[in-house]
This record gives sequence, C-alpha cells and structure tokens, in this order.
Amino acid sequence: MAFDKDKPAATTSLRASNPEMLANNSALETALGANHEFSTGGSNTGNHESIVLIEAANLGTGATGLPILGAQTTGGKAELTFTDEDDNDIQITSAGNILSASLDSKDEDDMSSDSATHTATQQSIKAYVDVLAVKAWGNVGSNGVLDDGFNVSTAKASTGTYTITFDVNFTSTDYAITPSRIATAGSAHASNFSQGVCTISTRDSAGSLVDSAFTFIAIGNQ
Repeated sequence: MAFDKDKPAATTSLRASNPEMLANNSALETALGANHEFSTGGSNTGNHESIVLIEAANLGTGATGLPILGAQTTGGKAELTFTDEDDNDIQITSAGNILSASLDSKDEDDMSSDSATHTATQQSIKAYVDVLAVKAWGNVGSNGVLDDGFNVSTAKASTGTYTITFDVNFTSTDYAITPSRIATAGSAHASNFSQGVCTISTRDSAGSLVDSAFTFIAIGNQ
C-alpha cells in the first residue's frame, strides 16, 4: 500500500487500524530512505547518499533570500542551474562538464565581444593566437637570396621585384605581410597575394624600382 494520510480513518477499529498504520510506516520508510541512510535496523542518520534533481523546463522565479538550485532543461538536456533572487539563470554544467569560474564562457575565434566577465574556450584561444602568430619571416639580400628566414623561400624576379613562396600555404589570401627595405630611404611593398605566393617590390625615394635588401614577416591562418 502507498502512503495514505487518511488511514486509518477515525471510524476504523484499533484492530483494523494496525495493518494500515504498519503499511503507512513502511511507505514512509521507503520515501525517507530514498537516497538517504534511513532504514529499519540501520543507523538512521538521515544523511544524504545522493541528491536526485527532477528536470524542469523552468525552475521558476527566485525571490529575495530564496534562490533556487536545480536541474533545468538547456539545449535539450538537464543542466545544473542556479536561479538567483533576481530570476537570473546561471548555468553551472554543460554536457557533463563544470563550466568555468565565471559560469559562462565564449567560443569566439576573433574575441569579438571583448567581454571582461567571460572566459574563452581553449579552441577559441588557440584560433586567436594562431591568426596573430608570425607564420613566416625572412631577411632577403638584394639578389633575392634568403639570408635567414622561416617557412619561406625567395627569388628575384626582376629589378626590385622579388617572389616570396611560403612552405605552407595560407588558408586564404586574407593574410598580412609587412616588408621593410633595409635602406635609409625608399620603401618596400607587398602585392599579388595568393595562398602560397606573393610579390615584394623595393623602390628608392623617387619611387623607382631598385634592387635592395629587405625584411618581412607574414601573419595569418595556415
């Protein structure tokens, strides 16, 4: 028999009441013993053995001094959620993992939200750093010979024009290369971008192409 608060009835005899009282006691023992140390013959401490939270689509509205901790449906799964007194839902778990100390994180490869309160995922940090990291660099002589460098080869194409070939292609042409002419006057300019090759031109102060040593770095996704 399940627990029945209306049994035994006032009109039930004492003899007939005994089985109903025993049944109610058994039902109470079963209920109190669920996830607790509470059973006939046990120590009956009442200590929790585990806590089972019933999933709810919405935990409800928190009130002053009465915040709510429970299992709320998020993304189709029950996640441990805390609702504060202002009815703000703070998600604590996600797909079996405890969220960060801020209880929220962002997965943005470009860190576009510029948040001062959220943490970043490992993947987004790596993606952000990978984009900013120097992927190739070189010190190139006026004859086009690579004196020193990384992930690149170089060649002189014509007067003041040099071909830069990357050992590893960039994922797109949206990368940056910053050349600098090793001279007191003049300039160096990058152009003709493809994923694996670009051109660097060196010019004198009058703007004419001239053979010149230069340096460069390249930044982007590879």
